Amino acid sequence: MNRKEYKTVVIEGNIGVGKTTLVNAIGNRYNAKIILERFEDNPFLEKFYENPEQYAFMVEVNFLISRYEQVKEFLQPSLFHDFSISDFYLNKTIIFSANNLSSHQYNLFFKIYKIIYGKLPLPSIYIYLKRPVEELLENIKKRSRPYEKHITAEYLQGIEQAYNDYLRTVKDFPIVISNVKNKELTDAQITDFFYNIIYKTNLKNGVNHINP
Repeated sequence: MNRKEYKTVVIEGNIGVGKTTLVNAIGNRYNAKIILERFEDNPFLEKFYENPEQYAFMVEVNFLISRYEQVKEFLQPSLFHDFSISDFYLNKTIIFSANNLSSHQYNLFFKIYKIIYGKLPLPSIYIYLKRPVEELLENIKKRSRPYEKHITAEYLQGIEQAYNDYLRTVKDFPIVISNVKNKELTDAQITDFFYNIIYKTNLKNGVNHINP
């Protein structure tokens, strides 16, 4: 693929993996339009972590709406940037809801999601970052967000499995799965590594495994 085909870049991963850090590092260094998820705007998020069963459906519906609005902005071409880069895509909603909702709630939620998802173009390239759960928990602890204090290793493992199940099904655009264990994502060499994946690596649709 050539440079023109990689105009919308998504970097995702589990909670605490460093996706926002890497998006900012790449975007600021290489003149990209940066779109970051406004997850703190979700009024149900803290309540969900305290009482998942009661607030799961409300938190996921709120995320679906807000992410859809942001993704539309992300997909708009920019005259002033070489490409757009984001730390989430709409598929994140279905991945987390699969882990968080009961089967009845999920079936209803998925019907709503399919209607909305079908209206959006696909990203050019999707990079998925992986870290051991111990590192995720340590990063979560360091950033000290009050609403994340209830996150457990078991919850993170469930999210990881939901991502794995989803990524195996994707055939329509390239996915790069990259293990960043013990990596500092603001390091210039790491930033260059991922930029070279975006612009200098031939990738097949579906999963590609490339580690720094």
